Amino acid sequence: MAPTRAGAGTRFAAMARPEAEGPFPRSLLPLRADSGLLFALRAMLPGVRITTEAGEGITAWLHDGRSSWATLVAAPDERAVAYQGGPRRLADEVDQAWQRWQSAGAPGLYDFGMTRTPYEQYIWSGDKDTGPRWETALR
Repeated sequence: MAPTRAGAGTRFAAMARPEAEGPFPRSLLPLRADSGLLFALRAMLPGVRITTEAGEGITAWLHDGRSSWATLVAAPDERAVAYQGGPRRLADEVDQAWQRWQSAGAPGLYDFGMTRTPYEQYIWSGDKDTGPRWETALR
């Protein structure tokens, strides 16, 4: 059974049963400490919220505000485990977005910029014309 919590503005089921469980291939510490990674994940996965908590290990809660969720749990000196439920596999999406961020050189928070035209809006890293970019919704 996945660890659960009641978060700010989000209610996690008290007895949520994961539909999928498996190893998460990364250390969870950057989810707690790397603002560049957190910004990149927010840009690439705009509907996904990430909340972390550190105690004897690190726990991260992911949700999409609808029906998909994941809990990532890592005890000290152990590999992380992902518990997931709902139609989306949020832990897998976060892992893929994390890989794209690393492939882009793991840019820091101040390496990002944003461009908006009447027809498009995107966040970029490094160089607005040649660097990696992530489309965002025009509102």
